[in-house]
Amino acid sequence: MNEIMSKITRELNSRIEKLQSTSYQHSTDIKIDSITDQQIKRIVHDSLAMYDADKTGLVDYALETAGGEIISSKCTESYQGNSATLSIFGIPYWYPSKTPRTAITPGVIPGECWAFQNFPGILVIKLTARIKVEAFSIEHMSKLLSPNGKINSAPKEFSVYGLQNATDSDPILLGEYFYDDNGPPLQYFAVAKHGLVFNIVQLKIVSNHGNLAYTCLYRFRVHGKLDDETS
Repeated sequence: MNEIMSKITRELNSRIEKLQSTSYQHSTDIKIDSITDQQIKRIVHDSLAMYDADKTGLVDYALETAGGEIISSKCTESYQGNSATLSIFGIPYWYPSKTPRTAITPGVIPGECWAFQNFPGILVIKLTARIKVEAFSIEHMSKLLSPNGKINSAPKEFSVYGLQNATDSDPILLGEYFYDDNGPPLQYFAVAKHGLVFNIVQLKIVSNHGNLAYTCLYRFRVHGKLDDETS
């Protein structure tokens, strides 16, 4: 929204300056309102189209369909529940996925998550390219889609590391974070250390918001810029 308002402000200022520089002899020359309306619609439409492509307007270098890959979940134990974990009027509708790959593919419909038990939950992800890592996003199912209004299976405390290779024994901590279950479903986290280049990252989830049986990871994104040497 800040970006949209900034674009609209620049457009309005530009048109006002042009209007002020012209003579006001003919009222037909003053068309700033109708023209601006159309321009605002185009700005908003273009900005929302970019946002809707992946909800962030940022490239996700972990996305599986773009070349991202789950290298390992290490010793993390997937949740082995054989029945639905949520139901409405006795009708089961939520069966958590057991596939770690789910975390790097689009979709946050209830049950479209990697469910694991015990802590920590770890994913090692090979990115689509070597990038200067700048931020991460975690997205969970909205509370509005939960019949009890709770998302206590959402990750809570987590950290992200950069690795030089899949077996790196000395990973570099990029940041420690907290996913707020009372915040928006999609939350953005900037790195604590800037300018570092990696093509492998490790996500480590160390707690959730109270669910004792399992934690659900719906979507994890990695954002940044292509390394100059590989771009």
